[in-house]
Amino acid sequence: MASSRFVVGVTLHSALLAGTLVAVLHLLATGRFYATALLLSAIALLIVFSLARYVAKVDRTLESFVDVVAATEFQHSLSTPTDFSAVSGALERAVSELRLAKAASQQQLDHLRGLLDNVAVALLYVDEAGTVTLVNRAAQKLVGQPVRRVADLAGIGPDLAKFLAQGQSGQRSILRLRSGQRVLASIAGFSAGASQSRLMSVHNVEVELDAVELKAWRDLVRVLAHEIMNSLTPVSSLAAGLRQLFASLTATADPSGVQQLASDITSSMDAIERRSAGLMSFVARYRKVAELPRPVLRETNARELLNRIGQLMASSIAAENITFMVTVDPPELSMMVDTELFEQVLINLVHNSIDAAKSRDHGRIELCARAHEAGVVITVADNGAGLDESVAERIFMPFFTTKRGGSGIGLSFARQVVTAHGGQIAAATNVPNGAVFTITLPPPVRSSSNAGVICNSDETT
Repeated sequence: MASSRFVVGVTLHSALLAGTLVAVLHLLATGRFYATALLLSAIALLIVFSLARYVAKVDRTLESFVDVVAATEFQHSLSTPTDFSAVSGALERAVSELRLAKAASQQQLDHLRGLLDNVAVALLYVDEAGTVTLVNRAAQKLVGQPVRRVADLAGIGPDLAKFLAQGQSGQRSILRLRSGQRVLASIAGFSAGASQSRLMSVHNVEVELDAVELKAWRDLVRVLAHEIMNSLTPVSSLAAGLRQLFASLTATADPSGVQQLASDITSSMDAIERRSAGLMSFVARYRKVAELPRPVLRETNARELLNRIGQLMASSIAAENITFMVTVDPPELSMMVDTELFEQVLINLVHNSIDAAKSRDHGRIELCARAHEAGVVITVADNGAGLDESVAERIFMPFFTTKRGGSGIGLSFARQVVTAHGGQIAAATNVPNGAVFTITLPPPVRSSSNAGVICNSDETT
């Protein structure tokens, strides 16, 4: 409607101007009525002035709109003539939308500023010229003084200033400040037009690192305690058995019985001595490096090693009325292992099998070593409750356990030892029931004649 009035107004002004000019030209052509022609010329000028003002109203409206848009706060009112209400209404709506968008943008900006000021990570912005801006409150608290250049950060930590000056986008590093505080600093690069800027985040990780270090020490103590207790348990059982053997020795008068008891006592004492020496060696080496000792590989007779395990665990096995089988095929099979470490692995596996098989009426554990194409394969199998598939996938994870009061350390330790020997360890369901742990070690000497031998666990110890 307003546009129609504008067209009508412009048309009327144009028509009046055209008519006036025609009349002036006619009067001048006839050579008469000069005064009338002069009057009509004046009227024509007034019509031109009126038309110019009429059209200028549009310019003023648009100029007012531009002024309002240019004022970022949108506080100015839009000056609109009544003749152009439709155009004015459209411009008013545009200004209103801009005000709403500005308000929403400002609200979002205030929200982001609030978030930045409440995060514990200090943020420092560095432009292409090297000027430093402290983005949030955490950065101001960290720096504690006005800074303009990267070099000014040397006052709180030379390493921090050097890292920000020389570090590349994506780099992260743990740095120590002058106060002794440890921080995790990371750099992110981004482009702002043609300029390259960087944003560095500085996170105080002192508490987290202290917690991690404390947990690591606790875990180390748990590993040591677990392995020591696993070794001391059979030693303690053998010692108790020796007491009974000595009592029987003093009570018997049969020479052959005395000889057999003496042999059993000697064998038990040898087992205690070997295990004690192995445990002392293990602890001493563990203490030196505070990590799993590097294996000292020696060629070891497989049968002798497995028989020692059976002897060490004999009391625990007998107490649970479990049948224990040892098979080595071929009988002369040897392997390259660290005897003390590998004994500890087998003790852990047999100990777990005892826990699993003791709930059976006819519990059974089979310890087998055999030659294979892949090297030497050692299996510890039982007929206990078995393994759930989801458990089998996580069973070697540190501190994962399904036993009440378990530490979740033994199997993790076993995997570390086997891996350090260049081998592999796996857990699977035993057929028809139970679980079987399989250790594969590199062969000391490859022998094709014995490859692929399957254990027949028929030797009882």
